[in-house]
Amino acid sequence: MEKQQREHEDGKEEAIPAPIQVSALNCIDLSSADIRQSVSLLKQVS
Repeated sequence: MEKQQREHEDGKEEAIPAPIQVSALNCIDLSSADIRQSVSLLKQVS
């Protein structure tokens, strides 16, 4: 992960972590026999 540097007023530098990418998953019904529907719900996220 890349880190950026930020300089404080007193001249000291502090490492800033790079932003983290977060994905939200749709809910899928694991008891459903319709695999195509489950796959299509998962593909909507990406």
